[in-house]
Amino acid sequence: MSEHVEIEDVTVFSDIECFALGELGMLPEDFWNLTWQEYEYARYGHRVRELNEWKRTRRICWQMVNLVADKFIPESKIFQLLDDLANDTASSYEADTAYWNSMKERGLL
Repeated sequence: MSEHVEIEDVTVFSDIECFALGELGMLPEDFWNLTWQEYEYARYGHRVRELNEWKRTRRICWQMVNLVADKFIPESKIFQLLDDLANDTASSYEADTAYWNSMKERGLL
């Protein structure tokens, strides 16, 4: 009997294709000519750009709040970002290493 797998834990290839064609704005021809490594670079770049947009939004909110606040409020208290949880290089490196190891274990690399 096969083991039950939660659907949220599985990345289906059609999800990867939808992300590449939708979120990344790739043309189908470009997507199908990518290597897995090139796709990962594009996905990582998208994640970084998105995080930078949230940082910019938080900075604007922070400035507006502190214009009218009676007491200074640190930027990190406006709202927390994923990047705040892994501020130091070591934990970021560990997270990346864990991701790549899981990809290798699943036979995707």
